[in-house]
Amino acid sequence: MPGRIFSLSVVPSVSLPHWNYFLAIENDIARIGRYIELTQANFTAYSIETARLLMAATQEIDVLLKQLCAVKGDSAKNEQRYRVSVPQVYPRIPKAEVQVSPYGLNFTPFENWQTGVTPTWWTANNKVKHERHTNFSKASVENMLNAVSALLVANLYYHDAAGTIGNLFPGTDHFLPVGMVEALDTSALGWIPKYKIL
Repeated sequence: MPGRIFSLSVVPSVSLPHWNYFLAIENDIARIGRYIELTQANFTAYSIETARLLMAATQEIDVLLKQLCAVKGDSAKNEQRYRVSVPQVYPRIPKAEVQVSPYGLNFTPFENWQTGVTPTWWTANNKVKHERHTNFSKASVENMLNAVSALLVANLYYHDAAGTIGNLFPGTDHFLPVGMVEALDTSALGWIPKYKIL
């Protein structure tokens, strides 16, 4: 039945370390928003904090994509291999879009995979990690937000493959997967989004 479905349910009691890590990073993004407005006008701004979050998000994406490939029987262990392997099983991942509210920003973090190219934020992470003395400016707000958007997408696809997508709670606050929420259930603690992958 189309539209939102509302039902009373209990909060899932499953350990979700990758989801909780994403939620912690999302919370850090909200704090950054108190000091710098997260708008296109500030996309080139960078700091120690944006560098930290860019690197934390990208490292976690690497972990999730490696596990996603392993669940599907592939031993891919780097971005070049993920770029080939993941879309073979999930062809719509390069088109997965994330809206960052309340800032009205939209990101399609894996779109470069459609043309066989490493995402800009992934390359930026490597530059900041290994050559920070000359590439610190690549830890920009834009690259950070793209990486965190990619982390949300990677989480949803990984949890779908692992069969735990129905256990993701609490839901996101600011990073919203466009077209990937099929219902909202209620619990004693509030709304539980029911995510789906594209």
